[in-house]
Amino acid sequence: MTQRIYHSVIKSAMVKHTQEFNSRVTSVTTLGMIVLVILGLIIVVILTNTNQEVRSRALVLPSPLPSPSESPTPVIGDANGDGVVDLSDIGITISNWLASASGNLDQYPDGKINVPDFTVVENGVRAQASPSPSTSPLACQSYASCRDGEICPEGTQCSGLPAYGCYPPGCPTPICLSSTTEIETPTGNVLVTQLHPGMLVWSVTKTGRKIVVPIVKTAKTFVGNGHQIFTINLADGRNVTVSGGHPTSNGLKINELKVGDQLDSSEIVSITQQVYKDSYTYDILPGSDTGFYFANNIVLGSTLKIN
Repeated sequence: MTQRIYHSVIKSAMVKHTQEFNSRVTSVTTLGMIVLVILGLIIVVILTNTNQEVRSRALVLPSPLPSPSESPTPVIGDANGDGVVDLSDIGITISNWLASASGNLDQYPDGKINVPDFTVVENGVRAQASPSPSTSPLACQSYASCRDGEICPEGTQCSGLPAYGCYPPGCPTPICLSSTTEIETPTGNVLVTQLHPGMLVWSVTKTGRKIVVPIVKTAKTFVGNGHQIFTINLADGRNVTVSGGHPTSNGLKINELKVGDQLDSSEIVSITQQVYKDSYTYDILPGSDTGFYFANNIVLGSTLKIN
């Protein structure tokens, strides 16, 4: 009896131990499976992130530069190269054209290149432009050349020798003094460019008396390029540079004089002709009965008259 009880107890203990062992094995197996699942998820996440990074890097790789044959076709009229033809391209195109154009396009000297500059005549040759209609008087300057028989623009007339310019009626033509000429005044010689009406200058009467009189009129005349002037050298050392058509005190014009002639009581020893380098010539009209004045100490007449 005692032996049966013993075997029963032993058997019961063994069964209980076996159950506890199996329970522990099951727990360990379950934990291991959980760990394996977690490790698997981690590996999947790592692989996924790696693939995404590779893809993103591939997207930002620079594309190869186009070969010369693949260059975009330029847009006609796109002067500034922005791919669009707009107002800025027009301005650049015009500026480039004007910069490359030859000759003086401002045929009508108003300081602008506009429609009047491109007036044409019947034979298709561009002519000097006529002044645009205006109620204001034209400035006293040459608006065209008439040296070769050209027709002057409306409102102007050919001056003839020596300037051959188209001037408005009543304007003095460039038969005046150079800008370096000095005029004798009671206080000394003064550049002709600095004189104005009312200033006192020396003059000569019809009887030959030297007197002081006020200036009643001055003139500044535009001559442009190519104007010819003469330098007269006298035996006593005096000289004057003046336009060829300027009057002298003996009734002749400068371009009518020759070496050996007398000018203001001295013999002319040389006459030279050259292109005038300034843009204007000048003249004055003293308030005497002759209008004579002393230019570089040589008595000359005036081209001006009292209206």
